[in-house]
Amino acid sequence: MVDGFIACNPDSTGKKLQTFNNAVGVEPSVHAEGMVIVDIAGVPIAVATETTLALVKAKTDNLDVALSLIKAKTDNLDVALSLIKAKTDNLDVALSTRALEVGGNLATIAGKDFATQTTLASILAQFDNKTSTLATETTLGTVHGHVDSIDTKVATETTLAFIKAKTDNIDTASSLLAKETTLGTVHGHVDSMDTKLTSMVKEATTPVVYNVTMTNANAEYSQALPANTKKFLIHTQDETAFRFAFVTGKVATPTAPWLTVLAGSRYFEDMVLTSATLYFASASAGKIIEVVAWS
Repeated sequence: MVDGFIACNPDSTGKKLQTFNNAVGVEPSVHAEGMVIVDIAGVPIAVATETTLALVKAKTDNLDVALSLIKAKTDNLDVALSLIKAKTDNLDVALSTRALEVGGNLATIAGKDFATQTTLASILAQFDNKTSTLATETTLGTVHGHVDSIDTKVATETTLAFIKAKTDNIDTASSLLAKETTLGTVHGHVDSMDTKLTSMVKEATTPVVYNVTMTNANAEYSQALPANTKKFLIHTQDETAFRFAFVTGKVATPTAPWLTVLAGSRYFEDMVLTSATLYFASASAGKIIEVVAWS
């Protein structure tokens, strides 16, 4: 901006200057010129208001305190820089031990067969496939619910104590169980019984029929069964009552023990193995005993 000068003509005929009339000393009327501050372009610069000045004052009231805090932070800056210097003094030496382009670690690394971009892409694809099958948050939540449910069904201390009480003497109880030798003996007896039962039932193939006339009343008559008889039946031909025993001397004059076969009844035995003699008598003369025996 070029400096400009204004020449003032006598009062009341030329340029006018704003003045303020003040009493100064013994002079009752002294004019003070009013001025406006402008920038380099001639644009008036606004003077700070009371509000602006108050804000600036509020910001600067604690400036001394802030500066003292900054000073406290920087007092030991030299010490900190000394520590950094101690750490970096041998940096060149340390770097000299790192990988070297020729004859050093970089040369060794260069000789390695690293994975190509294609290989890494293949691995990434495989990983993506695996992650697609991982359990979702919902599935894990369901599993968590099942685990919580199982936890509520685990045996309590009371239940475990009850089981322990029942099993404390299990060794003693097991010692009372049949040994292999005993079981073998029992097995032998069972086999023997099976043989006998088979012989008694399956091999009863020969029937024999006997008719014995009891000529006299209250007289003992008898009939021997065939050897190895498996079953037999005895009754009177007209189904009248009679007395019956397996030993002599019991039926003529009734003497215990004997068996009365009532009228209309018959006596039989099955699944036996015997050659016994049957003894019988009737209260009426002339009755006929019928016997059928299988062996």
